[in-house]
Amino acid sequence: MALLDKLDEITKTVGDKVDEITKTVGDKVGGIAKSVSDKTGDMVEIGKLSGKIRNEEGNIAAMKAKLGEYFYQRFEAGELFADEAGELCAAIAAAYHNIEEARAEIKRIKAKDEAEEDPLVCPACQHRAEEGMSFCPICGTTLNGAKTPEGVCPNCQKKLPGDAVYCPYCGAKVKE
Repeated sequence: MALLDKLDEITKTVGDKVDEITKTVGDKVGGIAKSVSDKTGDMVEIGKLSGKIRNEEGNIAAMKAKLGEYFYQRFEAGELFADEAGELCAAIAAAYHNIEEARAEIKRIKAKDEAEEDPLVCPACQHRAEEGMSFCPICGTTLNGAKTPEGVCPNCQKKLPGDAVYCPYCGAKVKE
């Protein structure tokens, strides 16, 4: 009987310890859950405030742009500014000029690419020749794909002597 009583006492002690551990773990998990919940709420609030800040910064940037546009329009109209505003307006004008130069270069490159694709577009001046022409009627450049007949100078189109290395009429090299 003493053994059973001892076993009951040990079981009760173990049960009490399990209950105590369960309560401690439960309290800790509950505390962690509350902390996570509080942190999540804080993060949501921080996110909202950060969005509000970005929105206001965007508004400020837009207003600064409008202010700058106002002064730049005055500069374009001929008003001169002696201070840093004048320097900034001149820098903006230079930047616009650089943009126009870059756009012109893009246009030139695209035209060159088109000329390489279209044998009737002059590779030098981008003029489009008519079907059957071998040379540009504007600048005289040989059109892409044009074949100069054998025994004819590709530069001046005059008949060449059979042994000519250079054209006797215009001096262009006709043979390697």
